[in-house]
Amino acid sequence: MEIERYQLKTSRNQKVFEFTSEGINGDIRKRITYSKMTIPGLYNLALGDVDEISNKVNYDMVTNNGDREKV
Repeated sequence: MEIERYQLKTSRNQKVFEFTSEGINGDIRKRITYSKMTIPGLYNLALGDVDEISNKVNYDMVTNNGDREKV
């Protein structure tokens, strides 16, 4: 079974990914970031909304865009 998903833009080091969430609250730019933790072999995965003006990620924003399954 093929599950619908968003197209991702990927950084060269493949630690940062971006996509646009499309849903009931409009188009919202999202960023996924992987970063190493202090424990060897452990990584943190963060997902947040990108502010279009500052290009910074807001990890506290809850957009509820109605596309959770696609994300």
